[in-house]
Amino acid sequence: MKNKLLIFSIIMIMSFSMVLSPLLKDLHFEKTKEYKNSPSVVQKVFNDKDNNNNENNNNEIINNNENNEDENYNKNADENINDNLKENQSNAQNVNNNEKANDNLNENESNSQNNNNKKLDDTPNQTFDKNDDSNVKDIQNSDDDYLNKNIDELTDSSNEFAISSKENKIKSIDNSIEKLDENIRGNDNNKVKKNIDIEELANPLTHYTSAKGMAVMEANSKRILFNKNGNTKLKMASTTKIVTAITVIENCKNLDEPFIISDKAIGIEGTSIYLQKGEKLTARELLYGLMLRSGNDASVALSLHVSKSIPEFCKLMKETAEKAGAYDSNFTNPHGLDNDDHYTTAIDLAKITAYALLNDTFKEIVSTKSIKISGANNTTRYLVNKNRLLNSLDDCVGVKTGFTKGAGRCLVSAIQKDKAIYVCVVLNCGPMFEESAEMLEYASENTSLEEIMPPYNFIRSIDVEDGVKSKVKLYCSNGYSFLICENERANINIEYEIPTKLVAPIVAETPVGKAYIYLDDKLLQIIDILTMEDIENDNMTDKIKDIIEKW
Repeated sequence: MKNKLLIFSIIMIMSFSMVLSPLLKDLHFEKTKEYKNSPSVVQKVFNDKDNNNNENNNNEIINNNENNEDENYNKNADENINDNLKENQSNAQNVNNNEKANDNLNENESNSQNNNNKKLDDTPNQTFDKNDDSNVKDIQNSDDDYLNKNIDELTDSSNEFAISSKENKIKSIDNSIEKLDENIRGNDNNKVKKNIDIEELANPLTHYTSAKGMAVMEANSKRILFNKNGNTKLKMASTTKIVTAITVIENCKNLDEPFIISDKAIGIEGTSIYLQKGEKLTARELLYGLMLRSGNDASVALSLHVSKSIPEFCKLMKETAEKAGAYDSNFTNPHGLDNDDHYTTAIDLAKITAYALLNDTFKEIVSTKSIKISGANNTTRYLVNKNRLLNSLDDCVGVKTGFTKGAGRCLVSAIQKDKAIYVCVVLNCGPMFEESAEMLEYASENTSLEEIMPPYNFIRSIDVEDGVKSKVKLYCSNGYSFLICENERANINIEYEIPTKLVAPIVAETPVGKAYIYLDDKLLQIIDILTMEDIENDNMTDKIKDIIEKW
């Protein structure tokens, strides 16, 4: 029974191959006509011709036979399929009369690539005119020989070899077709565009301040609205604890697990929550003591809970700052007591605060006006936030006060208007609460966070070649919002880089283009454009391949 089934299968495959051989020819000539009319294909096919010429290792013979090949191509277009096969095989033999037949297409491609550079060096002044019909014919004729040879080999192998041999031949033809199909996609990899650093944008607003250093930034877009000495390195007192807090939150495994306070945290100079030896608190409780009451002892206790030493924790602080884009800051302690090597800039501190405010735990702590935490000997500590703006300024969400003799009065504050979060940093500023409130209100009144590109935004549909559907939808999965002034609204532009068509099969969520968002001539953001759906291939070669694989 098994022998009969095997014989029947072989007969069916041989019959199937003989019937489909003319269909393969029709498919081939249809593709050739399409390539001839596609300007995006011409340059690539020209390069493929050079590869085929080098593959023959005899440039003189090819040059002598160019006219014959042109005539044969035009003649073949009018003849029947059987004559077409014979003529193409004859041309292939004339072109390759000094080369032995080689069934391994991958090895031929490798040899062609190795010789390609030499050919280019020998003809440095060679140019190609895509409007020259003779060039197009010559190029297409060369590709005809290449594809016809492989199709003939597929037809012959159906009568002489096993299924495995047929699969190899089909894969070779499929690969050669795919190389030409890539040109239809029209991808342009020569354009290299990079979005600008937001700091390169000119500050759209100005405002007076008596502070030695100042910066106002929107946290989501990271746009600096105005600054004064924003990149000058200055001491920052207890605003250091913003970095301490977000570093602890990101590196502590469990904020709610009680632990014994280190003896090294007892009796630290400056502001304190008066921790006692042997006391047990959670990291979350200590974070409230750190940010509401500015406890220096809490900062040391947290640092030694996360790291083995203060210097090791300061390295983590540096890493956290750099993650936020702050590269002009350095830390020697977690509390901010004066040290010549302990400094930041107004812009750096705004970046770090903007980064931290996007963390829900941090934002909840710094916006808390008062709270109760555990005290020594089963007592309770009552903590009230030192930031007066939480009570006097609408929409205020924190964040930290600071003072030392060397740094002066320092304040980092923030308000939230809808989705926009405005951060204000003042270093060494006498009227820090008053000026910060004025600048935050001014910034929020003159700017707004605009949704330039909504998420999951449909872009357009484009043509599909060789697919079961004729169109595919494209969209951007990621949205983009940016802070702009009223007079900048008309200066936002979006440019799309999308191919004119795609070749099936197409997989959903595949990046095929890009959207470029500009403010005037400044590139703000690059967003990938993706395919919305799967589209199967309607190509006959792929169908034959699938049938054989499923057999």
